[in-house]
Amino acid sequence: GADGIRPASLAGLAPALAPLATLEASIGGRARLTIDVERARVERSWLDLTVGPGRIVRPELPGGAVAFAGGRLVADYDPFAARLAIERFALDLGGPTLEATGSVEQLHLDPGLGASPVPLVIAADAVARNVPAAELDRLWPSDAARGGREWVTENIQEGIVEEAHAEVKVNLRPDDL
Repeated sequence: GADGIRPASLAGLAPALAPLATLEASIGGRARLTIDVERARVERSWLDLTVGPGRIVRPELPGGAVAFAGGRLVADYDPFAARLAIERFALDLGGPTLEATGSVEQLHLDPGLGASPVPLVIAADAVARNVPAAELDRLWPSDAARGGREWVTENIQEGIVEEAHAEVKVNLRPDDL
């Protein structure tokens, strides 16, 4: 395993990894690669990473950043299918939690292929738990479900959102992340 890796140091390896620059935290964990030595290429990879504490810095987040206590990602990447299968994503937001499974299709990690006009297809099944209503404004991205976000954050100030589910499928170019 490896520990103490700064995600920003990986962001320049491929255009599809550029979003890692927004993660201000230390990551560690394990990775397993299947390599075809004769062809000098990765045939498959698997990751079990931990992160935190730290914060995610993005302009669309309320206040520009969201702090977290820790997290975990278990994923499998198939370069031939250009598919990242997210087996488990968990993020502890200091009480509230977010968990998800999903996939990223058309994910080319080769340095020259990130400028492809083909967008990433991101699908996720997510659940948030134990979110205080007073924290929704801090945690709910301002671009997500704008009308619903505005109504909820203005009208529901007390209580706990015990569990909220979301299924998402979006097409994004890596440089839009």
